[in-house]
Formats: sequence, C-alpha cells, structure tokens
Amino acid sequence: DNLSITVKPLRVTVTADGKEMMFGTDVPAFTTVVSGMLEGDEGKIAHSVALADGFDVTDAANIGVNTGAIVATGADTQFFGNYEVSYVAGDLTILVNDDAASLGIEAQSGGGEYDGSAYGLTGVNVTGSAADGASIEYKVGDGAWSATAPAVKDVQDSLDNYQNISVRVTKPGYEAQ
Repeated sequence: DNLSITVKPLRVTVTADGKEMMFGTDVPAFTTVVSGMLEGDEGKIAHSVALADGFDVTDAANIGVNTGAIVATGADTQFFGNYEVSYVAGDLTILVNDDAASLGIEAQSGGGEYDGSAYGLTGVNVTGSAADGASIEYKVGDGAWSATAPAVKDVQDSLDNYQNISVRVTKPGYEAQ
C-alpha cells in the first residue's frame, strides 16, 4: 500500500480593529486581532496594518463611517505553512470635529454715536488650531447666513433690524461654532 500523512494548514484570521477619530486630529494607532491560532503560536503571524492606499483623513468628504479604510496585510501562508491566513479590513469612523479649542469665534457688539458712518460688530476673530481657511458668516434676525458683515448707520434702522445678530465660523470637517 502507498500511504501518506497530510497535514492541512489551520485557517487563521487577522482582523483590523475599527477605530474612531475626530476630523483634524492625529490618526489613532491601529491594532489587529488574530483569531484561530494554536496556543503558544501567538505572535507568529507577521502582518501590518495601515490606512488603505489613497485614503485621506484630511478630506472632509470622508467624514462618517469608512468601510474597509483600515487594512491588515501579510503573507497568505505563514509559519512553515501551518497557517493559512485571511485578512479582514476594519472601519475608520471620522467624526465631525466639535472641539471649540480647534475652531472657535470671538465677536463683540458694535456701535457708537451717530456720525453718518456705518457701524458693525467689533473684535470678530477666528480662534483655534484650525483657524486657517475658516469662513466667518453672519445672520441678522431670521435672515440667511451671509459672508458679508452687517453694518448700519441710522439709529432707527439699528433699533428695528440689527438687535439680533448671529456670528459663526465654518470649515469643512468642523462643527460650526
């Protein structure tokens, strides 16, 4: 008789853990879980984990759940052929950055004694580490948001129409402040 002994590789799965991050912050450290290995062989499956090629965490269009954005890779057969390895990508959820320290706004009421010139708000400044490229918008009463700063020069017009002014700062990926 022509007999043989055949050992088949054990199937192992390397799964990239899902992560969350706020837009504009550092990318979190990526981790994996290796399942299906024999006790004592832990750590013998060489693999790496990184962002998927071409995925850009600085693009505000990627806010939300990004299925498969975290990719685990390595050889399909490892440790003397004893393990057949499959890889499962993880999701990266990028959250809208609502940290006022990253993006904020300062403004004070304006005005003065009538002199025929227009008065506006004073001290309007964007604050925070993400201030570059941010836009300031204004809204008078229930009107629409506008990039044009409101100004008024007549006493009655200021009393009738400019007592409820809102100011906000906007930037893609950041919550309006």
